[in-house]
Amino acid sequence: MTCEPFSRRLAASRVTLAVGWLPAAGLLWSAAAAAQETGDADVPPETPVEASAAQPGAPGPGDLGEAGTDDGEPEDDLPLPEGLPSFETVVTSTRYDTAAGNVPETVTVVGREEAAARSAVHGDDLLRGAAAVTVRRPQGPANPFPQVLQMRGVSGISRVLVLIDDQPINDALTGSPNLGLLPTERIRRIEIVRGPYSALWGSQAMAGLVNLVTLPGREDPGLTLSAAAGPDDTVRVSGTAAGAASWFEAAAGYDLRTTGNYLALAGEPNLDYRHHRLNYRLDAGRGGELSGTLAGGLFFSEMGFNQYVDLRRIPYLGFYLRNEGRNEKDDVYQRLSGRWRPRSDLELRAAVGVSHQWARFHLVPVVLEGTLPPYTPEQNTYQATAWRLEGSGRWAFADWGALALGVDQVWDLGQWDNAVLEDGSPLFGMKSQVSTTAAYGQLEFDPWGDRMKLLAGVRMDHHSTFGFAVSPKGGVSLEPVDGTVLRFSGGRAFRSPSLMELYSPPWVRIPPYPSVGNPELEPETLWSVDGGVEQRLGAAARARVTGFYIEGQNPIQYRLDLAAAVEPWVNGEDYRSTGLEAELVLGAPGPFDVRMTYAFTHTEDLSTGLSLDYVPEHTVGLLLMFRVPVERWTLEGALDLQVLGPRPHTNPRNLEDRTTLPAHAVGHLRLRARRGPWSLFAEFRNLWDAEFVETKDNAAPRFQFLLGTRFELAGWGEEEEPGG
Repeated sequence: MTCEPFSRRLAASRVTLAVGWLPAAGLLWSAAAAAQETGDADVPPETPVEASAAQPGAPGPGDLGEAGTDDGEPEDDLPLPEGLPSFETVVTSTRYDTAAGNVPETVTVVGREEAAARSAVHGDDLLRGAAAVTVRRPQGPANPFPQVLQMRGVSGISRVLVLIDDQPINDALTGSPNLGLLPTERIRRIEIVRGPYSALWGSQAMAGLVNLVTLPGREDPGLTLSAAAGPDDTVRVSGTAAGAASWFEAAAGYDLRTTGNYLALAGEPNLDYRHHRLNYRLDAGRGGELSGTLAGGLFFSEMGFNQYVDLRRIPYLGFYLRNEGRNEKDDVYQRLSGRWRPRSDLELRAAVGVSHQWARFHLVPVVLEGTLPPYTPEQNTYQATAWRLEGSGRWAFADWGALALGVDQVWDLGQWDNAVLEDGSPLFGMKSQVSTTAAYGQLEFDPWGDRMKLLAGVRMDHHSTFGFAVSPKGGVSLEPVDGTVLRFSGGRAFRSPSLMELYSPPWVRIPPYPSVGNPELEPETLWSVDGGVEQRLGAAARARVTGFYIEGQNPIQYRLDLAAAVEPWVNGEDYRSTGLEAELVLGAPGPFDVRMTYAFTHTEDLSTGLSLDYVPEHTVGLLLMFRVPVERWTLEGALDLQVLGPRPHTNPRNLEDRTTLPAHAVGHLRLRARRGPWSLFAEFRNLWDAEFVETKDNAAPRFQFLLGTRFELAGWGEEEEPGG
C-alpha cells in the first residue's frame, strides 16, 4: 500500500469518525452532570467476587463461558436475583441487560479471562470451538472475499449478525462482516447467541448473532505494551490504555500485524499481509440516571493472495488456474448511545451509528493447465455505508413482567466500480441504496419468580425494495429444581438481499463468466425451534445439551446460466438443518478450566436430498486453560482445539461436480510466564502443521509461531479493581 492512498483513506476515515463527535460532546457532558447530581458515578460496578458471594449457587470466577468468568458483573449496576444459574450479563438476546441463566435461548459467553488467554489473530478466532459454530475464511486473515460465520448449518456470507458494542458491522454492500474488525484486546465478553433473532435485530440475524463487548475504562484501568516476532518477517505490536476520572471513562486498544507469508507455504507469491486496528470506548456517567457511550474503531489492511480454481471438469471450459491478486480493505465504525433511567422501573435508550467500508482488489489469472478463454483482468473498487437510528424503552410494569418497545431506521448505500487493471478505463459501475424501517415489541414474564422466564416478541420490517417482513419469536426458561434449567424457543427470521446481490454490475468472480445482480430476488426466511437442558454440578461444572430443527426458504446463491453466459444470484431450493449440541464445562477448584463441545448437524437440500456445502456433520471443540504459580512466576496457558468432520462441496457451475473435503483437526497454543508487570509469551498456531482447506482449492495457514514480551502497568490513573 503506497503512502498516498493510505493517507487519503485515513483522512476519509477521520471525517467519518468525526461525524459522531459533535452530538457526542453534548450527550456525554449532560450524562456527566446527571451522574454528579445523583452521586452514583463514582461507585464502581459490582465485582465478580461480590456477585459470587451474593449468590451461593453461582459459579466462581475461574469458570468458563456462562459458568462465570472474572468479568461476570452486570453492565451497569443492575441487581441480579439470587439463585440464578449464571450471573453473566447478556445484552444481545434481549437488547437489555439480562442474566444468561434467565435467557431462554442458547448463549455461549467468552469471558474476559478466556479471551486474554487464547491465541487469536482477530477476535473471530475466539468464536471457534463454540458448539455448532464454525468460521471460514476462503483464504488468509484479511480474506479478499466475504468471510463466512456459520451456525447450526445455516451457512453464508451474511446470515449471522455481528456487532461490536451493539453496533452492527456487517457490510452494507455485501452483508458480510469484516471479522478483522473484532479486537483481541480489552474484551469484556463475547456473546454468541444461536437461533433466529430477526424479532429483535431484523435482517441478517437468521442463524444467530455475535456481540463483542469491550471493557470500559474504569474496569481494569492501566497501560499495556506488547511486541512479538516470528518467521517470515512476522511482527505484532499492540498496546492498550484505559483510565477513569470521576464521571468519565476512556479506553483504547491498537494492534499492528505484518507478515511476509501469512499462509506459511513454500514458494507461493503474493502472501504478504499487514493490518492496523484501533478500537476505543468513552463512557460518561455509567451507572447513573443518565449515561452515554461513544464507541468506535477502524481497521486498515492490505494483502496479496492466491486463489486456485479447478474448472477442468466444467463443460466448454476445462482449465486450471491460479488467480494472483492484491486486496486493500478499510473499515470504520462508530456508535453514540445514551441511556436515561428516570425511574427504577423505566429505561429509555437512543443511539445513532455508522459503519463504512472501502475495498479494492484485482485478480490476474495464471493458467496452470489448459487454455483460458479471452478475459480482461479487472480491478474492483467498492465502498459501502450503513447509517442506523435506534430508539427503545423498557417498562417493568409489575414484579413479574416487563414490556420493551423499539424502532429502528437503517440506510444502506453502496457503490461498486469495475475498471481495466492495466489502464484504469471503466467497465461497469453501480451506485444504489435501500432503506429499512422497523418496529418491534417484546414481553417478558416471570410468573414463577426466578424459576421461570417467558419471552414473546414480534418485529415488522419494511424494506424499500421488497416490502414487509414479519418476524415473531418466543421462548421459555424453567428451573424446576435447583441446578437444572430447561430451555425452549422458536421463531421466524429473514435476510434481505444485499445491494451486491440485487444490483451488482457484471464482474468476473471466476473467469470467464461474469457474476451479476438480480433485482427480482426474494428475501430468505427460516423457521427454527430448539430445546435443551442444562445441569449444574455445584460451582465447578455444568453440562448442556440442546437440540434444534430449522427449515429455510429461498436461500440466495450463485447459479450459472450457460445460455446467457452469466452467473446471476438466484433464490435456491428450500433446505432443512437438524442437530444436537453438547457442552461440558469444568472449572474451579484446581488450576485448570476445561470446556468440551460436540455438535451433530445434518443438513439437506429438500430438492435433491444432498447435504449443504461446507457443513460438517460432526464438530468437536476442546479448550484447556491453566494457571500455575511457580516461585515468583505465574505460568499460564491455553490449548484451543477444533475438529471438523468431512464437508461436501458442489461446484456452482456444474452441479454434478461434487466432492468432499476431508476432516481435519487444528490446534492453537498460547503460553505465558508472568512476573510482576513483565511477562514472556509464545503463540503456536496450527500446532501440528495440519494441511487442510477451509474453502475448496484454497490452502489454510500452516504452522506459525510468535515469541514476545508484554508490559502491564495496572491502575494507571485509577486504583486497580479486584481481579484486574
